[in-house]
Amino acid sequence: MKEQESREAFEAPHGQKVSDSSSAGACDDTVAAPQQRKQEKIVARVRAITGAELPFFMADAVNDAVRTGLRITDKAEEEEKGYAIHCCAEYHMARMSGKGAGLVFPLYSISLRIANDSKNFFISIQEIARVLGIRDDDGLYGAASLLAASGFWIPTERKIGKATKYRPLTHSEWTRQTGGEMWYDATKNEDVFVGKYCTVKSTFPFIENTPEYRLGRKLHGITGEKFFGGVLKGWLKSGTEEQLANWAKDFMQEDTGEQDGISRRIRLGNHFREMAART
Repeated sequence: MKEQESREAFEAPHGQKVSDSSSAGACDDTVAAPQQRKQEKIVARVRAITGAELPFFMADAVNDAVRTGLRITDKAEEEEKGYAIHCCAEYHMARMSGKGAGLVFPLYSISLRIANDSKNFFISIQEIARVLGIRDDDGLYGAASLLAASGFWIPTERKIGKATKYRPLTHSEWTRQTGGEMWYDATKNEDVFVGKYCTVKSTFPFIENTPEYRLGRKLHGITGEKFFGGVLKGWLKSGTEEQLANWAKDFMQEDTGEQDGISRRIRLGNHFREMAART
């Protein structure tokens, strides 16, 4: 059965099994029905999302990918949200959902500690369940699936009948593994690498005579909005301070009376892109 196969991938290396062969036949009838309903539910959910009728083993992988909550972020929009800290593993894990989501970070933290310098983690869900005081280890299996699906755990060795070995990645290692882009960090006054699924820390432009500060002051006078350093630096790549100020004035002639705040700042950014494409 798929669930037992999945569990064996996370099984203890000393050979413990989820169920032994002598008792498997006796419990097949009682276990099969709940597992079948679970599989049908997952297949139906993936069908509703994708419109495709997939076999369970494929639907299960898609379902885990959806449960990770990962999405490619727009860094300008992320900076507008005003987060006071840089992105971290907790940011991503807090957005995971479904079975075991609440146990992802404890399991991740333990795996990093066990792996340490060796970079390899021989997972024993049963032992970790004992440490965390968890009686029902299904949640930990769900958490392990999320860590593997999201890429925070990378399989390094797989053998039939033995536990899969994993390398848990730190957040910085994970962002390099999954890819990203360069983003201007106003606090460092330089471009830094940011993962494609990551958020960014919000920073106001320096209070000094920089192009970002001058442009931010002009745009604030025109729109009444405050803008962050990374956004302003990006806009300055599409036009001069004078051009952007003039485009903002034209924009406000049409946008006055519309909703302000983040929605206005997004509309203004779209307007700048349209104007830059014309020049």
